[in-house]
Amino acid sequence: MTILSRWNELGLEKAKDVQSFLLRRTFLGGPTGSLDTLMLHIGGPKTATSTLQHWLAENRWNLRKSGVDLRVPSDIRGRNFIGSALRYINGKDDTPDTSGFDRLFGGVSTERLLISEESLTNSFIPGASRNRNGFDCIDKLISFLQEVKVPKIKILLTVRRQDQFIASCYGHRLQRSGEKNSFSDWKKDNVDFKNLSWLGVVNKLDVAFGEENVAVVPYELIQTEGDRAFYERCLSSLNISAKGHVEPESRARNPSLTDKTEQIARIVNTFPTTSPEERSRRTALIERINKFAYRSGDRTFRPYISDDAKICQLHYKVENTELAARKFPDLCTSFSFNDGNGGRAN
Repeated sequence: MTILSRWNELGLEKAKDVQSFLLRRTFLGGPTGSLDTLMLHIGGPKTATSTLQHWLAENRWNLRKSGVDLRVPSDIRGRNFIGSALRYINGKDDTPDTSGFDRLFGGVSTERLLISEESLTNSFIPGASRNRNGFDCIDKLISFLQEVKVPKIKILLTVRRQDQFIASCYGHRLQRSGEKNSFSDWKKDNVDFKNLSWLGVVNKLDVAFGEENVAVVPYELIQTEGDRAFYERCLSSLNISAKGHVEPESRARNPSLTDKTEQIARIVNTFPTTSPEERSRRTALIERINKFAYRSGDRTFRPYISDDAKICQLHYKVENTELAARKFPDLCTSFSFNDGNGGRAN
């Protein structure tokens, strides 16, 4: 049965490769034209980016038939498309080199191209030695994108309330960055609560690309209305119809850590690693443990963040309310701290 299952997986992968070829290279893909508009979902990280990308990939054909080509991380990573962008954003290069990024446009035969890649803002996540709070990387990203040679750029930014964002970032650091400290110690060492302004990020994007070309969608929409509503809102904010789009058979596989996995991950991360390969194996091990823990009924790790919520509300309630009024006034979510939720992380 294992062999048959693997053959089925290989057959599905091959079918998707053939579908991708047909979409990009033949009339079956729908209307064609010269690239006019780059629609770029830049993250932020920990804002349901995997969920959005999962839905996008499932509806690649529907998007293409509407005249929208698509690039998601599976099309991008490991192929030297964004390496130079990340080196510049992270301060390793002094000047932007867009040659790799420009190659993402190769083979595009539509007027619109949608790229979703949150690696461009992964430095928002606190804990990287290069940048204490991370949000400042938006300046470098803007400078880089202004060098990209495309007629029009529209930006999609997905956001999350700051206290919940921080809690999710800790899980990310445990799983992927070798974090050993407890949540409280990690916050003390890495998080600057005075510098987590989504409004500040959006203001800079508005100035650079025009307010009409910057869309913002809150993660909290998933909590109130579900994955489909979040997906459809992201597309509609870019003037893309989701009519006829289908729901993926399974949810995106990027679950939060469980209680016991959080404890085990901190122990696993104490073992030294000396190469990227070893670090990848460590991450894969934590992911396998987490899957086993979920199947065994272990509950999701939800750190107590009541104090964090109070601090973030003090700093960002007014800002978040202003951002919501500007960019998604028709939505009623907890992004603006209006729900009184301030106990455990969601």
